[in-house]
Amino acid sequence: MISTLLVVDDSKSSRKVNTAYMRELLGDGVTYLEAAGGQEALTILEERPVDAVLLDLTMPGMSGYDVLAEMQRRKMRALRVVISADVQKQTRERVSALGASGFLPKPLKIESLREVFADLELLGPQELFTEDERDQLGEIVNIAMGKAGATLAEAFSGFVNLRVPEIRAVGAAAAHATRERLMREHERVSVLHQEFFGELSGDIAVIYGPASYAALREVLGFDDRDGDGRRQREELLLELGNALSSTCILEISTLLNLRTGMRAPRILAFDAPCEEALRRLFGELQAWNGQTLLIDIIFHLESHDVPFELMIALPAACLNEVKRALAQQS
Repeated sequence: MISTLLVVDDSKSSRKVNTAYMRELLGDGVTYLEAAGGQEALTILEERPVDAVLLDLTMPGMSGYDVLAEMQRRKMRALRVVISADVQKQTRERVSALGASGFLPKPLKIESLREVFADLELLGPQELFTEDERDQLGEIVNIAMGKAGATLAEAFSGFVNLRVPEIRAVGAAAAHATRERLMREHERVSVLHQEFFGELSGDIAVIYGPASYAALREVLGFDDRDGDGRRQREELLLELGNALSSTCILEISTLLNLRTGMRAPRILAFDAPCEEALRRLFGELQAWNGQTLLIDIIFHLESHDVPFELMIALPAACLNEVKRALAQQS
């Protein structure tokens, strides 16, 4: 098993993404190290024990080939997995001859990482739920999503498309892919945040893009052009967000037969740059230890072609209660 992993890439953003992917696969019990180049990587490998290296092949100065050759020469024992945009057969053969145990093409995908590390028998029992438990939980979330969708449809007097919710157990820092997706979709967002507590506890957020609010204003005939527009906008976002989040969480708690209570909602970010707003939101997740169950639900208001996103995060401390509740239903 892996206790220390080194990610080597000259691109800071690639190191961040790759580390987040590995944290999702291996969990938070692993020490994650990063190096911006080949020489820095070798220095780390000399100074401390490392079990595995995720190595970019093309870097300025000392390349990934050079690192592999030097590790081989020094008889370093760390397992090597190479990442490269060069997918020629000769490239794979060359890195294999230099001691690489795995090869992954760019752009890196977490599914490919999972497959390679599973083949190398390096993935621990990271699944928090059995297949039956995942099916049970998925059905419960679907029912709660339907109730919340009905609330949204009633508010807008229109049809709401419900996408299949994404439910995944992640390390707290591994929500990078979700952040990146939201940043691609929105330049600015407003975020409502609400905590719930009890046997079922965690955080829930409703994310509004600019189009979401425009649709609200049009459908409800709301005019915020007076001098107190921001306060009225916040009240509107709070009212709808609280209805969505409360409906969803209370339905989940009822179906699981777990007690819960809702704290007052608050506007975490109001018409803020997406990156800034999401940094505040995901800061809540990064403060937790262990794994987090992340439930991502997207409602799509068909008549206005507008998405509303609801995210639920259950911390590790709550997951045993969820598993117990699921066991009592089976």
